[in-house]
Amino acid sequence: WRFLSQYADGLLYISNFTAQRFRTRFPLSPGVQDETLHLSFHSRDYVRPEVRRDSHKRSPGYLLVIGNSYDHKDLAIAVDTLAACFPFQSIRALGLAKAEHPNVEAIPSGALSEIAMERLYAQARVVVFPSFYEGFGFPVIRGLSYGRPVIARRSLLLNELAAHYKGEGRLFAYSTYLE
Repeated sequence: WRFLSQYADGLLYISNFTAQRFRTRFPLSPGVQDETLHLSFHSRDYVRPEVRRDSHKRSPGYLLVIGNSYDHKDLAIAVDTLAACFPFQSIRALGLAKAEHPNVEAIPSGALSEIAMERLYAQARVVVFPSFYEGFGFPVIRGLSYGRPVIARRSLLLNELAAHYKGEGRLFAYSTYLE
């Protein structure tokens, strides 16, 4: 990255948040051009119509918590907290290798087909995205695009997404688990 920041003709970022982080860590040489080109904020780009139609026939029933085993995703702690606070609520944890609670279904990363992933979003009661750090936040946009409430960690990136996204769903930000 340091080499690119000094010698590339140009750099493209998927969010202003990512651009600011990159420039902080790797100052650009005067000749390097850079620009933010956001990924789509249109819900139609993240929703499969046949899955959406099917999802309206069912009442949403589980909390979908998304992450992986990296510390900055905060998945295991978020799942433990939710499972303890809502012991009778079904929780599906995408990216969790093993469930420690009877109300949690662990879904290891890469274990589902694309259509099964779409159904997870479409049939969730709420999508929870506890990550501390992201470049764009696909789970946030996908959950909102299916009209689901999304609870995500408060961040500059989340503010950027909220400012651009104008579709369905409701976005709720939190800073601490007490919130």
